[in-house]
Amino acid sequence: MKTLLITTIAICLGWSAFAQEDFNATAQGNYLVNGSLFINSTTSKTKLDGEARDDSKTFEVRASPRAGYFVIDNLAVGLDLFVQSSKTTFEGADTEVKKNGFSVGPFGRYYFGNGFFAEGTVGIGSSTTSSAFLPEDIKSSIFGWRVGGGYALFLGEHIALEPTIFYSRESQKAKDAPDNAPKNIVSSIFLGVGFTAYL
Repeated sequence: MKTLLITTIAICLGWSAFAQEDFNATAQGNYLVNGSLFINSTTSKTKLDGEARDDSKTFEVRASPRAGYFVIDNLAVGLDLFVQSSKTTFEGADTEVKKNGFSVGPFGRYYFGNGFFAEGTVGIGSSTTSSAFLPEDIKSSIFGWRVGGGYALFLGEHIALEPTIFYSRESQKAKDAPDNAPKNIVSSIFLGVGFTAYL
């Protein structure tokens, strides 16, 4: 009985090791689950007669959880959720402007085989802007897209740490605004870091 138990355990361990050696993270049929964090800090200044003065400071955090499926080797497609929160303070003013929003949409990611990958996503969503000097919260619709890339630094066969850089462009329009009202277009460059699990 002991011999049978030891033999069974040895076979299972051997099979597990063999299966892990054959695992290709970006092979067709696999899944990826990713979480990324992007941080952006912006300072606006006015310069007059050689003197610079701070006008406003904005601190923004964006998080992007996603899940995808490798439709062919090295190419994953899936769904991306993009959540953002920012706070802007103004020099000489006691009030601040807060903005929270989200968007959701499809994404595609292609791995080049050397750890590098390129990615693009398109999303729609909404945002809310609030401040003490606004009579009421401003709700806006969002349409945006992001393109960029990064590097998958594998910490094991199934987990990778991924530094990334993305260019983002968003079009925002107040929900109650007339059709001919202007849109606010925001372009940003983000450095981020994420973890991806390959299943």
